Amino acid sequence: MTNQAKQAQASIPELEKYLKAATDHRDRATFIGTLLDTYLFTDPERANELLAERAAWLDEVDDPGITLKHYAQSATFHNLSYRYDEAQVSLENAIQLATSSGSLLEQTELELDSCVSLTNQQELELAGRCIERAERLMRQMPDEHLQARALCRRGYIYLHSRRHTKAIHAFLQAFNILSYSKRKLSLRDQYCFTLIDSGLGRVYTQMVEFDKAIDAFQRALDRGRQFGLRGRLAWYLANLGNALLNNNQYVKASHYLTEAIATEDENNRSLLASSIANLGFCYIEQRLYEEAETMLLQSEELYLEGGENEYENLATIEFYRARIQAEREDLSQAIAHLQQAGQWAEKSDSPRVQADVSRQLAELYAETGDFRAAYEAQLTFESHRQAFEAQAEIRHQREIENLMKAEAREREAELLKLQASQLQLRALRAQMNPHFLFNCLNSIQSFISTKDASTASKYLARFAMLMRQSLEYINLEYISLEDEIEFLSNYLDLNCNLRFDGNLTTDVRVDDDLEEDIIGVPTMILQPYVENAVEHGLRGRKHGHIQIDFSLYNQEAIRAVITDDGVGREMVRDMHALDPTRKQHRSRGTEITLRRLNLLQRSSALLEEGEEPVTISDLYDVDGRAAGTRVEVIIPIQDLSLS
Repeated sequence: MTNQAKQAQASIPELEKYLKAATDHRDRATFIGTLLDTYLFTDPERANELLAERAAWLDEVDDPGITLKHYAQSATFHNLSYRYDEAQVSLENAIQLATSSGSLLEQTELELDSCVSLTNQQELELAGRCIERAERLMRQMPDEHLQARALCRRGYIYLHSRRHTKAIHAFLQAFNILSYSKRKLSLRDQYCFTLIDSGLGRVYTQMVEFDKAIDAFQRALDRGRQFGLRGRLAWYLANLGNALLNNNQYVKASHYLTEAIATEDENNRSLLASSIANLGFCYIEQRLYEEAETMLLQSEELYLEGGENEYENLATIEFYRARIQAEREDLSQAIAHLQQAGQWAEKSDSPRVQADVSRQLAELYAETGDFRAAYEAQLTFESHRQAFEAQAEIRHQREIENLMKAEAREREAELLKLQASQLQLRALRAQMNPHFLFNCLNSIQSFISTKDASTASKYLARFAMLMRQSLEYINLEYISLEDEIEFLSNYLDLNCNLRFDGNLTTDVRVDDDLEEDIIGVPTMILQPYVENAVEHGLRGRKHGHIQIDFSLYNQEAIRAVITDDGVGREMVRDMHALDPTRKQHRSRGTEITLRRLNLLQRSSALLEEGEEPVTISDLYDVDGRAAGTRVEVIIPIQDLSLS
């Protein structure tokens, strides 16, 4: 039985058995990859062991597919472990490999995983671009489960930018797609369900709808437990505990926060520290002061390890301690803790916390009869309150600006899609020059009238094939380079035999590096430029030559060069100037195609700033006379073999 067959039929214990027996690194890599598809979500410790083992001998295997899977699974592990910087490094390596040798599915998944780490690092614009690239890939290879994941990730971008309605809509769309899917749901799909519910819970929390938040977080936790998603169990528990705390359900909150702490999730010290601190707050509300003090001490130790980023949290710890002492009526100790809280708050540069501390100090000083200190604390409170309000206003303005920018980007993206569709349709409608159609049919009619039926039949069939191809391609965004070349060859052959009496020679050259059958190019993208070479470059001549060369430009584009030995652009302009019917002539086909290429370039960032997708050069002979025209077109490509 092959490794592939073993994997398809084996359970996790059986796969572990096969792995233990395997001695060849390639075989071990195959079994490890399959095991990690489960362990990444259910057993972080075992996942870490297997990743470390495979990394140790990865170079010896020297297999791009295995290396790609290793980097992709490493990125997932780091994302699940909250190590987003490390995840991004793995993703960059994986994306580089996937671009050259990966499938569309792998490329799409990597873009979505990259969105995870970028969103959690607040790089929302970059995260949005990842989703856009994933969506472009999915247009070639539609997949409802990937679509659900993309919607989920977009929901989190909306969540972080506080666009609540859009976030809810995206999350619910993703939920419905997975809920009604007829395909079997993978463990990653089940994890996506928990992300959707967790995202909804966070949106409802921001909207102060705590009952809805509790329901959403409960669903995430229940599913996480049902499918053994242990890698994020502490997160599910902490989310639900915090939601219950916000809803003043302190006993229930204590239960879930205690369980979250018991998972000992060392991967996220911040989550652990906040869970312990929040449990301490719940104990304060229940008047369990000794238990609360124990929790606050543990939380403080974790926050101190975090350095200056945790000053605000350390201030909150002291604030809670002050409250405990105040409720014990030990006002001097309460004041001491508030003063310490004030020092941490000053280091945190948080006017909100500073204002809260000053207000509480003013009240406690007043209770002790120290009215001067109370007055000074009240003045300090007013100062910090005003600073906080000013800061909040600035933050609010920035949020509005960012929201407007994000909305503008989305409108522009939608407009680009619409324009691309409209331009493609207009380009296809304008593709066939009426003069070309008339001349072809007129020539065929001449063969018929001279009783040359076989020649008439031959070229009528070729003409019909060209028309059929143009109609078939109307609804396609991309066709293979092979089909594009066949279309151009048919077009040039008809011109040669029906317009130039066999005196037009053509040559189409394709670099060996290009695989014509799997490289996809935008539909009929070169025909307007070839037509220009025929209609204008060779206009008025009885013979001529057109050459088309295709070569690789980069991993995302090819270069097409169309060269004619015609009269040159200057003479064409002079002829148009003398022809009253052509003085206002503009090549609509090339104009529309250029706009189409520019839109494709803008949506894919294919070229560097300032570069143009089309370059036209005049050619001259050794005597300086016009010797034709050279048109270079940079064409974005897609790998059709992966769709």
